[in-house]
Amino acid sequence: GVAISPSTTESILEQLRDDDDDDVKDAVAYRELPEEWRSLDNDEKIEKLKEDHAAADVLEILAKSSNWEIRLAVALQENTPEDVLKQLANDDYSDVQEAVLQRQLPPEWRRLSDSKKAEKIEEEGASPELLELLSNTTVHDLQCAIAQNPSTSEETLIKLIKASEANWRENSCSDSVDNLARENLYRRKIPNEFRAMEEEEIIE
Repeated sequence: GVAISPSTTESILEQLRDDDDDDVKDAVAYRELPEEWRSLDNDEKIEKLKEDHAAADVLEILAKSSNWEIRLAVALQENTPEDVLKQLANDDYSDVQEAVLQRQLPPEWRRLSDSKKAEKIEEEGASPELLELLSNTTVHDLQCAIAQNPSTSEETLIKLIKASEANWRENSCSDSVDNLARENLYRRKIPNEFRAMEEEEIIE
């Protein structure tokens, strides 16, 4: 409340900038926001970022928020400045990092959840370039959809296999991504008449 108060002196604000509580530090930083943003709670800020084009100075302030969902919404804004994006590319949260990477996606893909992206790939397919961009995800279902898609390039499949092996060494359950990518690769190497067969048919 002190951080928000318009009559708080600069010396007190200087003290509050180093407060132990992230909400207090955010409240001090948010004093620089225009009134229309300052009066919103975190959820309302996130919704406004999703719906409106925010000014560059607003995005610079919100990119330093302690709330990762606000930083994620800033990363997804179409007019976020490059220097802010570089900052968010090294964010502590992988979701924020991924959002920066996926800005290169076509607009109709950006707002889809990871599960919806996986469904769209399975039902409609995607270009090799798009699948390469999406392959930076750490979401298991999306990795699986990419690993088994016939349009996924060999380079992307190999990247998924290597990432899967690294995760396996860290005791992460990613074996099915590895298997799907390897099967996708080997089916491209075998003669055409074998490619559509189930494993039992190939053995026969």
